[in-house]
Amino acid sequence: MPFYFVKPENISATNFTVDGSEAGHLARVLRKQIGDKIQVFDGSGKVYSGKIQEISAEKITCKIISCENAPARKVNLKLYQAVLKGDKFDWLVEKAVELGVSSIYPLICERSILKDIGTAKIERWKRIALSAEKQSKQANGIEVSDPIDFVKAISNINSGVFSIIPWESEEGNSIELVLANIEHSSPVSINVFIGPEGGFTHKEIDIAKSFGITPVTLGKNILRSETAGLLTSTLVLNHFGAYNGK
Repeated sequence: MPFYFVKPENISATNFTVDGSEAGHLARVLRKQIGDKIQVFDGSGKVYSGKIQEISAEKITCKIISCENAPARKVNLKLYQAVLKGDKFDWLVEKAVELGVSSIYPLICERSILKDIGTAKIERWKRIALSAEKQSKQANGIEVSDPIDFVKAISNINSGVFSIIPWESEEGNSIELVLANIEHSSPVSINVFIGPEGGFTHKEIDIAKSFGITPVTLGKNILRSETAGLLTSTLVLNHFGAYNGK
């Protein structure tokens, strides 16, 4: 059954209301009728099943049949990804959410091509994230933050959370080796920092190290920034069992 989003304020003890573009899609495109069942989530970990009682292109009211907690994340992965030119960051947001990243922080680095990010672009990333969340049936909520400067970002991270930073000049630390040697609880929390098209500067890597962030290698191949972000996220999530189906 497809997933739809409902704002928490549109949910009561007995009913929920779908409005806006979601209601229009259900009514006009999918041609839902009174009595049909739909499943929605509120972005905070709750999943509701309901039966349509009233329907129009502007609003759909459903009687709640059941309410369940979505499965908890095994890994809380915060992806600090350098902003990319063109529509590459749109694509990155979509795929990162589908993979199971819990938060995305658009990162502004020394070599970033784009440094002035408007509100419209940020809102677009949030809409893309929500759409990917629905498509992949994840209900725990995806955070897409406002853009943040690299130094400010690493200064603000929780010192108790392990952080890695892929870097093309790192040779000894593979992700597998580094992750195997860290102590962790469940759920696992980890930060991943990915540089821009031109990579991190040596100065940025030195600053990262001073804050306890561990450089890692992704192998000999030189990857695009968006590829590095998705590969690193996948390796981390897989290492901690996010894809084992249990």
